[in-house]
Amino acid sequence: VSDNGMGMSEETIASCQKPFFSTKNERGTGLGLAMVKNTAETHNGRLEIDSTLGEGTSIQVWLKNAKLTISVPPEADPMPTPVLELRILLVDDELPVLMAHAAILRHLGYNPKASYHPLDALDRLKVESFDLIITDLRMPEMSGIEFARRAKQINSNSGIFLLTAYDGGIDDETHPPFIDVILRKPLRAGTLNAAITEFAREGREVHPPSPV
Repeated sequence: VSDNGMGMSEETIASCQKPFFSTKNERGTGLGLAMVKNTAETHNGRLEIDSTLGEGTSIQVWLKNAKLTISVPPEADPMPTPVLELRILLVDDELPVLMAHAAILRHLGYNPKASYHPLDALDRLKVESFDLIITDLRMPEMSGIEFARRAKQINSNSGIFLLTAYDGGIDDETHPPFIDVILRKPLRAGTLNAAITEFAREGREVHPPSPV
């Protein structure tokens, strides 16, 4: 994909693939190119950016050719089998990110519920219980840490995963006891699947599906 726009400086080229970096101020999330890079690398490919100030930008996604076979090997398993019938609640104020993470969970065999308002999610927890809650860290109504604290007060049996794009994880010096796992963005299916599998192996009590 190429254009003949204003182009980018070397500093912008070096930073534009990092999560939450944006030159659009409040009009952008800073996740677009980070998600493109993550998608390319997930498929064993790469993202290349060539840009010159005042001349434009060219972005190329390189993917490897797959070798075609007549039949699929018997051991192939394109759809992972979920380790447990977990009831999962996703919370993120960015709707595109929320939908992307829900798609990852559905690919892993789960059927998550989603909310992009943490206050609405807290109200939902008062009438419906979940085995696992996955929440973003940076949200305008309240931080993911505060949301996790309140969610744990409502349903102490829920496990809680916190998602963050910060290189250092969270700012707190100590790991909050009410958060079970901290995962980095952009979220990869394999990383999330491994975390859920380990979470289930810890012997968490899983409740039957809620009638609500």
